[in-house]
Amino acid sequence: MKYLAVLERALSNYGGFVPDVPGATGIADTREATIESLAEGLALAIQDLAERGLPVPPPSDRADLNLDEYEPEEPYEIVSVSPAPMNPVSLEIESAMDSIGITQAELARKMGVSRSVASRITDPFYFGHSVRTLRRVADALGVDLEIRLAAAP
Repeated sequence: MKYLAVLERALSNYGGFVPDVPGATGIADTREATIESLAEGLALAIQDLAERGLPVPPPSDRADLNLDEYEPEEPYEIVSVSPAPMNPVSLEIESAMDSIGITQAELARKMGVSRSVASRITDPFYFGHSVRTLRRVADALGVDLEIRLAAAP
């Protein structure tokens, strides 16, 4: 599903937002990186709405896009953005941490790794988990590790 986003150029970077989805924003040094940041922000905002049981707004058509209340800085550009794919493994780790009540700092301590490593492990846009790392996460959380492949719907 593609949403329209407003991309604004500042003095030293770019910023943007998706008018249809509250909280879907992005910022980066380049236009391309900002569009990637917007895609991640959009995915997170949609996930947040779903977790709170709120409806995900449908994308507006360009003709229906009303920017009057936002007053974007000139010059701005309208771009099309799809939500970035999120890694279900990272989301599962974060969910397990929440249910146990453990922070990233505590996970890092229990795994014997830096906080930045624990942050990467729980980053929903990181797709580099190894089975060895997942085993260490499970041990640190005191949970079983189950890996299975399921038939596609």
